[in-house]
Amino acid sequence: MNKQRVEALSDGIFAIVLTLLVIEIKVPHLKDFTEQGLLNGLINLIPLFLSFFLSFAVVSSTWVTHHFLFTSMAKNITRRMLYVNMLFLFFISLLPFSSNLLGEYPESQIAVVFYSVNVMIIGAMIYLIREFIIRSKTIENNELNAFDRLYGKIRICSLGRQNA
Repeated sequence: MNKQRVEALSDGIFAIVLTLLVIEIKVPHLKDFTEQGLLNGLINLIPLFLSFFLSFAVVSSTWVTHHFLFTSMAKNITRRMLYVNMLFLFFISLLPFSSNLLGEYPESQIAVVFYSVNVMIIGAMIYLIREFIIRSKTIENNELNAFDRLYGKIRICSLGRQNA
C-alpha cells in the first residue's frame, strides 16, 4: 500500500471538510437593508459561528493527531489500516452536517446528541488507528518508543499534579 497516497487523500478530505464548515454559514439576505436589520441578521448567525469554531477546532486537532500517527508512527500501512482510515474519514466528512445541525438548532437535544456522538466517534476512531498501528505485526512503527516516552512523561506529570 502506498502510504503517501492515503495521507494525500486524508489531507484532501480534511481540507474539504474545513471548507464545508464555513460554507454552511450564509450571509443574511434582507429585503429592505438597514444597519439594524443587518446587525440582527448577524446576531441570528451566532449559533452557526459557534458551531463552526467548535468544529474547526475539532477537525484541526484531529488532523494534527492523524498527521502525527501517519508520519511519525506508521512507517507503512496495510489494507486493513486503509479501511479503518476510510471509516475514520467517513465520520470526519459527516462533521459539516452535524455542525450545521447544531448551529441551526442549538436548543435541540437531538442536534446536541448527534453532534456529540459524531465527535466521540471521531475520537474513538483516532484512538483505534493509534492502537492499530501499535498492535499491528505488519506496520512498522520505529518512532513508537519516542511516543511512549512522551506519553509516559505527560502521564507522570499529570499524576504528579494530582498528588500535590
